[in-house]
Amino acid sequence: MSRNAGELSRGTLLRLQFAEGWLGLNCPSEADKELSGLDESVVGHPDVLSLKWSLCAANGDWSDAYLLAKQHLDVDEGDLRAWINHSYAIRRMPGGGIQEAHDALYPALDRFPKDVLVPYNLACYQCRLGNPESGIRLLKRAIKNGSRSAILAMAKKDPDLQLIQKAVMKLE
Repeated sequence: MSRNAGELSRGTLLRLQFAEGWLGLNCPSEADKELSGLDESVVGHPDVLSLKWSLCAANGDWSDAYLLAKQHLDVDEGDLRAWINHSYAIRRMPGGGIQEAHDALYPALDRFPKDVLVPYNLACYQCRLGNPESGIRLLKRAIKNGSRSAILAMAKKDPDLQLIQKAVMKLE
């Protein structure tokens, strides 16, 4: 849950935790039941929007996921989840794509300079766009900001980084 979780009632927090649990168990219909029982006054809360996004993603509903992430960004531009979810949905929604996802996420690079996910995802996008040098530079930034071994282990398996696999191996 986000830093704003304290604004939510205990009952709402429990519903969100149950929904998150159902999603973790790959039971999106049960998560949807929990979220549909929320009071209207909290539907625009960042934690609610993020979980609803996760439900849409689990169902492959990228157009609705995009709308939720956009709303999340409008509510709280300082929430990294909103930026990541927004670009992820743009990449997968009809009419979206990798360049559009990259362009949507790129401003977050300066906004969250110590984050790992932003440069890592941008590295993936750059590689998919055929820009290996930029991909390597961004992956190195992600490594600098996080756990070298964890990021390299993830990068070795990531099909989006196939273009720079030789460089990934050299970074070990």
